[in-house]
Amino acid sequence: MTRGEVEPTITAHYAIRQPVYFAEIPLEQLRLRRGDFAYKALSRHPALARDLSFTLPHTRRYTTIDAFFAQLSLPLLRGYSLIDTYRSKELGSARSYTMRLAWQAADRTLEEKQVKQLMTKVGKQLVQQLGASLRV
Repeated sequence: MTRGEVEPTITAHYAIRQPVYFAEIPLEQLRLRRGDFAYKALSRHPALARDLSFTLPHTRRYTTIDAFFAQLSLPLLRGYSLIDTYRSKELGSARSYTMRLAWQAADRTLEEKQVKQLMTKVGKQLVQQLGASLRV
């Protein structure tokens, strides 16, 4: 594999001011076979994003939270991300987290009632498995 920074004189010619890097990857060395690839068609139905806020003791690491969400076996959960975290005097020794959960069905538009039930289920599991306190 060849990699490096593009010569600054070349990037200057194209009016690019920041450094540009490149990598040449010999695909034949990856030994990819035709059957190694899988894909799913994109859903025609919109995803719904909902936020879930909770507190945990400040000694808990984010890796614990990430592992919790990664192990959820909810087929409609398309993804999750940490969007906020903070500590304050009011929280004492706890830290507040806000996770954004994306929900989507391949065959239909989800109804608010269904997403609310899923969010309640995730919240209950957070409380049971991690000892979280949900924030309203």
